[in-house]
Amino acid sequence: MSFVITDGFIYTNHDNQILEDHALVVEDNIILDICSKNQAMKKYPDFNQLDAGGKLIMPGWINAHTHFYSAFGRGLLLNAIPQNFPDILKQLWWKLDRALDEEGIYYSALTGAVSAIKHGVTAVIDHHASPNAIEGSLDHIQKALDQAGLKGILCYEVTDRNGKEQAKRGLEENRRFISLRHGQIKNSGLNAVQGMVGLHASFTLKDDTLDAASDLAKSLGTGCHFHLAEDKADQWQIPDQLSSTERMHQHGILGGKSLAIHGIHLREEDMDLLAETRTMMVHNPRSNMNNGVGRAPVERILSKGITMGIGTDGMSQDILQDLHAAFLLLRHGKSDPRLGWKETQKMGLECNAAIFNRLTGQNTGVLRPGAAADMVLSDYQSPAPLTGQNFWTHILYGFSSLKTDTVIIDGRIVMEKGRLVHVDEDEIFSKARECAGKTWQRFSELK
Repeated sequence: MSFVITDGFIYTNHDNQILEDHALVVEDNIILDICSKNQAMKKYPDFNQLDAGGKLIMPGWINAHTHFYSAFGRGLLLNAIPQNFPDILKQLWWKLDRALDEEGIYYSALTGAVSAIKHGVTAVIDHHASPNAIEGSLDHIQKALDQAGLKGILCYEVTDRNGKEQAKRGLEENRRFISLRHGQIKNSGLNAVQGMVGLHASFTLKDDTLDAASDLAKSLGTGCHFHLAEDKADQWQIPDQLSSTERMHQHGILGGKSLAIHGIHLREEDMDLLAETRTMMVHNPRSNMNNGVGRAPVERILSKGITMGIGTDGMSQDILQDLHAAFLLLRHGKSDPRLGWKETQKMGLECNAAIFNRLTGQNTGVLRPGAAADMVLSDYQSPAPLTGQNFWTHILYGFSSLKTDTVIIDGRIVMEKGRLVHVDEDEIFSKARECAGKTWQRFSELK
């Protein structure tokens, strides 16, 4: 599809400018040109025209870590209040993932994909677990993302907490899906959904499983997506007295294509090791506050040159809420109003795109010729001027009122006037509620 978008104001996210009276030209899945409206009308007379109607045009947001399957945790009541993070895992998440079946996997992912797009997200990195429905689970998530039109990177969470056989099956699901996607991308040029090797966390993984995961990732030319030092329970590995970071490094899990999540209880030496290995990281502020596990040392991690993005950890698919939370949490946690601005801007606008692009080989997160045609058009009524220099101010203090109107992913319009184009939202959520009820029933029967 080829079209010209006119009559909007464009934030490109690469030259600190807001472009007015410009047109953005899309051909197939790539941005072909950005030029004046008059030039575009002369150069591309046969292209379809899309009138932005004065809306803000900017790169789509990227959610660098989420759990689609957590959708069915919303509204789920527990019999007892968890006393700590291991309790939260045992009473909620490790029971919910066991209650999922194929239908639950699909509808939790599909509702998540719809929600992501409606919040202006064009790409996600998901971390999935369903111990009683492992085989083919990533295919169900891919199908949901493809239907909605969302880009993504998927993995299955390997763990030894359910026994060695399930750990092996988890590794095989990663191998199968990544190999399948490699073949499809090579043969057809499709690149919307790709894969990594998923792992839970050091404290639920045995040495031989870590070795097998490392070998698998290297053989497939990818990295591992894993939780790291989210809670004190995961920081020290007794009896070896290794930090979780040291242990992951010892087993070959760290590296330039690996993604470590949380990092709340990292020591200085751990951060140095992550920087040395070029391991990427993701901060999830709302989830960390919700679980009461502490605050990641974002300012120290970024100062080491580590690429640290931001994610929602399945709390929702609205990445803007986590950007706002990260900003306030850093200032509040350090009692320092000088912090938060540049750190959250770097994570949200630079690092998330850098993570996704390094893992996929794509060029998204910017609007310029040659980049992927991934963008959102939003209604934003501001009482003050919006410029390239003050753009982040508007994000932090004004974008809570941002209304996403149109979403374009790989040059394909997937949402227009606030409604998804290729799926029936009302039908999806109706079926999802039925499916959630069945999942909750199975949840209640689990010990």
